[in-house]
Amino acid sequence: HILDMKTMRNGFDFYFASQDKAQSFASFMSKFAPMRIKTTSKLVSSDNHSNTANIKNTVVCDMVPLCRGDLIVADRRAKDGGAGRLSGRLALVNKVSSVVHLIDAAPPRDAESLSSITSELVPEKYWKGEKYYRLVLPPKRMVKFVVLDVEHCDGRDNSATYSGPQSGLDKYALADVEVAREADFGRNDETFRCVTHLGNLLNVGDYCMGYDLTATMMTALENMSCFNKGFDLPDVILVKKVQGVLGADEVEDASEDIKYQKQERSKSSRSKKKEKRRKKEEAKQRAYQETVSRMGFMDDTRGTDGGEEDEQLTETEVSRGR
Repeated sequence: HILDMKTMRNGFDFYFASQDKAQSFASFMSKFAPMRIKTTSKLVSSDNHSNTANIKNTVVCDMVPLCRGDLIVADRRAKDGGAGRLSGRLALVNKVSSVVHLIDAAPPRDAESLSSITSELVPEKYWKGEKYYRLVLPPKRMVKFVVLDVEHCDGRDNSATYSGPQSGLDKYALADVEVAREADFGRNDETFRCVTHLGNLLNVGDYCMGYDLTATMMTALENMSCFNKGFDLPDVILVKKVQGVLGADEVEDASEDIKYQKQERSKSSRSKKKEKRRKKEEAKQRAYQETVSRMGFMDDTRGTDGGEEDEQLTETEVSRGR
């Protein structure tokens, strides 16, 4: 049904023989991508003698510019409920269909259920408050992490193999996860802990992709008024699991190295504190002695002691003379 297609600056232009076919194509596309559809008409030419007119109909489809894996800010000031339960928080684009499926990027550990950390953003709400849904980081800014520890928030055994659904919301579970950057793994003791929705999918030694907010300058987050009161920015945000697993021995050795480096750093910190405390006490003692000296107490004391010594010497000499 498409007569012609042209690549334009901001998208594509499709040409159809009739308006019905154009609208049918737009309706078909809206099932796979979130978009708003507008129809406009423009008079090209007319013939008053034959009472005919040539009208150009244009069907405009504006797609929501969000992709799976995007990290966005769902501003709490958005109208009409905005992103629902995720308004005023950081959100990950979990899926894109006729609507944008969002999931909390930093879910609370005590979340009631998985449904309480998800929301759907319909195209109409997005276009009404486009400025309130700002892209923070795209997927190309992800870095690779190594999983060091997984602790499920519901308290079940972490070693149990997940055998539930492999798709949909039911495959997720909240967990407190400790990770380290792959680039730093085994080189330093820097690790991060975060709560993630990937609890069922991650095991010790797995690789995962995520956002490192500690090493990123984010202009979109300079104004904290877009977040709810009490919201704390996480250090890292885990997005997805990737192929590749470290051996148990490698993870154990690296974990021991990290633990040893932390202990050494702690010892060094304690010794520095002791040295600092000792120097402080010495300075305090010197200041006390200087104060006493200025007041003349030390001289008097020395004079008194000297007099007693002279008196003892005199008594000794007298006794010897006798």
